[in-house]
Amino acid sequence: MYPNVIITDGVKFLCEQTRCFWLIDCIFSYQTLEQIAKEPFQVIDLTVDLEKQTGLIVVTDGNEIELTRQDLEYTDFPLANIRLYYTDQTVLLPREY
Repeated sequence: MYPNVIITDGVKFLCEQTRCFWLIDCIFSYQTLEQIAKEPFQVIDLTVDLEKQTGLIVVTDGNEIELTRQDLEYTDFPLANIRLYYTDQTVLLPREY
């Protein structure tokens, strides 16, 4: 679907364990927006209300300038929050940077 992008082993493990490949789809879909695609480094924060099973994805430029946000009416993501990076057409965990 996105032939020129890469997910690291850590992100692949996260997606397999939490069944959140949908999050990667969201990240890649944001790259179709010009104002986001031109940013060479992006920070993606997913925050989840575990009780309500709702969430929020916020993408910034790494300097706290918000590029986009997306409310999630439903998510079964099991963690209260997760941060990913996107750079050089690669999605990675902060510890993999």
